[in-house]
Amino acid sequence: MLLAKVKGAPFSTEVPLPDYDHVSPAKGVVDLRAATIALVTDGGLVPRGNPDRIEVERATRHGRYSIQGKERFDPKDYSVTHAGYTNVFVEQDPHRLLPWM
Repeated sequence: MLLAKVKGAPFSTEVPLPDYDHVSPAKGVVDLRAATIALVTDGGLVPRGNPDRIEVERATRHGRYSIQGKERFDPKDYSVTHAGYTNVFVEQDPHRLLPWM
């Protein structure tokens, strides 16, 4: 494949790539006092045990977890399910991935 690419010849990958839908952005929020704020990350932070069984690589689903009433992300309550980076530091302190407090 590399040789074909270098020569300018046609080539294709043996790894099937996902086809993602286009999503139009939402309109801006006029009054933040009436807004519901979501913290969103693709870093793989999940409750310990990964209750939704989100895949470590090329995830096909997502999770939705409430943080209502939490003072902070306690490392004993969370883990990381992501193969794209060294996550040992997030395992030690989830706020390194999602700093909200």
